[in-house]
Amino acid sequence: MGLKQSGFGKGRWNGFGGKVEFSDANPKAAALRELNEESGLTLDESSVDEVGRLWFTFAETLEVCMLF
Repeated sequence: MGLKQSGFGKGRWNGFGGKVEFSDANPKAAALRELNEESGLTLDESSVDEVGRLWFTFAETLEVCMLF
């Protein structure tokens, strides 16, 4: 968790995260990249496990949020 410094939710606590980019090997790699970009922390991929998924439906699209 980190305290949002700008934009929507500024001043509120929020989990680190973002979208998978084409250059990411897999969703776990994307999560680790986002963690590093947003917090400066670096973790080894073997120390991170997927703990859940949230599914969101927007109009005609389905989005999945993977939790690590």
